[in-house]
Amino acid sequence: MFVGSLHHVENLNAMLGKVRDVLTPDGKLLYNEYVGPCYISFPDDRVALINRALRSVPAEFKISPDAQWSNPTLEQIQQTDPSESVRSALIPQFLRLYFDVEWERGFGGGLLHPLFQLLNKDRLAVLDAGAKAVISMLIGLEELLEEQGLLPSDFVLGVAGQKVRDAG
Repeated sequence: MFVGSLHHVENLNAMLGKVRDVLTPDGKLLYNEYVGPCYISFPDDRVALINRALRSVPAEFKISPDAQWSNPTLEQIQQTDPSESVRSALIPQFLRLYFDVEWERGFGGGLLHPLFQLLNKDRLAVLDAGAKAVISMLIGLEELLEEQGLLPSDFVLGVAGQKVRDAG
């Protein structure tokens, strides 16, 4: 089982190979993982989308009135956690190389995950009408963008089993 840990693994081949080797023929691998861009470094169009959404949030709900997302620098990555999402974007394809994915569902985060760290959590925790409106608007926007195919889900929950091998 991987719960928010596989995206910290640099050598996915070695890790998934070992899991495959110890998984019984009828065993299941469960995973709940971040599979968004490596190092949480988004492409320019996603950064623009995140910042456009953030501009629609009233200042009192942000960590600062001019808060905006910027991708981490190499120095920031090295200082905070060099393993954070080191190969995250490769996880879906690597899982399929080693296992038969039997069930998988994305559960968002393409917009909300980066936005969350730019929001004033204390103000949102009040849960008054204003806070509820901001939360509902952001959730609704992420859902709409995903439904329209304009935003990928950066988190997945799934179940995989051993690959069925040909008898011949």
